[in-house]
Amino acid sequence: MNTFKKKSLHAAVLAGLGALGAAGTANAVHINPDGLGQVVIYPYYTVRGGNVTAMSIVNTTSLTKAVKVRFLEGKNSREVLDFNLFLSPQDVWTGVVLTGTTPGGADGARLETGDNSCVTPSDLFGGAAGVATVRTDGLGLPINAFKNYQYTGVAVDNATMNTLDRTREGYMEVLEMGIVTNTIITGYIKHATSGTTIGVPANCAALDAYDADLGTPVPTTVGAVGKFPLHLASPAGGLTGRASIINSANGTNYTYDVTVFDGWWNPLVPAPGNVPYSASGNTNPSISITTGIDTVSNVFVTGNPAIPNSAGVVRAQWNTSREAVSAILMRDSVINEFVTDAGSVSKTDWVITMPTKRDNIGVGVGTPNRPFSNNFANATPTGACDAYSLAIFNREEGTIGTTPGVILPSPRPPGVIVPGQVLCWEANVIEFGSSGLLSSNNNFRLQGAADAFAVSGATTTGAPFATFSRRVLQGPNGWASFGFGATGTASQSQQSMTPVTSSLNGVADVLPRVHFGLPVIGAMFHNYTNTGVASSYGGVIPHKFTRNIQ
Repeated sequence: MNTFKKKSLHAAVLAGLGALGAAGTANAVHINPDGLGQVVIYPYYTVRGGNVTAMSIVNTTSLTKAVKVRFLEGKNSREVLDFNLFLSPQDVWTGVVLTGTTPGGADGARLETGDNSCVTPSDLFGGAAGVATVRTDGLGLPINAFKNYQYTGVAVDNATMNTLDRTREGYMEVLEMGIVTNTIITGYIKHATSGTTIGVPANCAALDAYDADLGTPVPTTVGAVGKFPLHLASPAGGLTGRASIINSANGTNYTYDVTVFDGWWNPLVPAPGNVPYSASGNTNPSISITTGIDTVSNVFVTGNPAIPNSAGVVRAQWNTSREAVSAILMRDSVINEFVTDAGSVSKTDWVITMPTKRDNIGVGVGTPNRPFSNNFANATPTGACDAYSLAIFNREEGTIGTTPGVILPSPRPPGVIVPGQVLCWEANVIEFGSSGLLSSNNNFRLQGAADAFAVSGATTTGAPFATFSRRVLQGPNGWASFGFGATGTASQSQQSMTPVTSSLNGVADVLPRVHFGLPVIGAMFHNYTNTGVASSYGGVIPHKFTRNIQ
């Protein structure tokens, strides 16, 4: 009966938590299931197809925080905008990604906000409320515009994909760089609670001087400028956020949740100044290769019900922080639904983003770091591709090569791999249906029979609902699973990582447990149009995942 299994799993969870308590949770990077932490990843932004992307960053703590806000284009995770944000206790910052480097412009994208929270540079948005003229940089672009400098010139990764258009979709990351401990600086950041400037920080412009230099000499006064890291304590977590892809012309709003890391920062010497701080516009810290990021990962696994004591927390020691951060995101399958009803003009896009890919691959020939299979191609516009296997079913248990409506006994047919069944970008958009929902240029379609199956309009006419006869067969809707880490291709054999040591619930393994899959996050986006009343709707369903650690 299920009672034993539930009790066994419950015991495994308690054992895992006990082991974590003994070993300490602060010194291991992990996904926080409660959605609060030191690093917040937003899997997708876009301004294509009439969309804009709004985002929020929330400080749920009573601490003043210095935060790195970074936007990365979706093909090869090259940074397009980077600035520092200073959140007072319980503060919220909001912004929106719009099309064009300038209002009314056609190329690229830009970030706008009316939020009062302090940023550096303090005139990034033209003033406290974005009312003044925005300053331009040395090459004539507004400083709040998304730039292509990280993939042009000496930094070019592919000459056929180097325009500002590439900045129009990607993903975002927010990294806590430290807690502000200097009372003079916290006074600048704090929002007024009374008077004529209620809701406005005292002196955002004063922060520019602190941000200007990353020298390390000990300051002679508590307000010494140019040494911001020395005024910070280690990150403590408590950040969260959300984002919304909004299309006013279509009347749709796709609001999605974020993925949050905790235990990310673990310096060997937690002293003043030893924090992951960098000046505004600096490409550091990286999400997974900055010195001080923990090299230990904690991952919860549900285990095999047939194997006693197989559920709990897998703790692994890695050679590098990039492996540890990838490990907490490693999934051997991504599972979600698709809806492509012709009657409701429904479309479905899956976003699958790989936030650590950029720290593991290079440009051109050569072998990337595991678990990725290829470097970014600099001669052809093919990206850095990883194969996946596919299993797909409609709502009546039909699948490729079977008659819809026929019951399929377990086990299900294995996933199949066909040529071209790959994910090649950092932020991938997989289109189900005859056309894409998000108007992405990072798009992939299902291949061959799978593509035809996903858009099949085959239905049967059912009896009235009041009878017990067969209902209408819903042909074009169902679910799918993308599989990684199998041995079907040379590419998939690369999709694994092996730590130095590992343990389950505090019990050391004789051999370290291999982590199979790819580090992925994302969600399913779908729409529904009611033509009879001229209305449209949008929905977002987070991906479900399986893990394979053995």
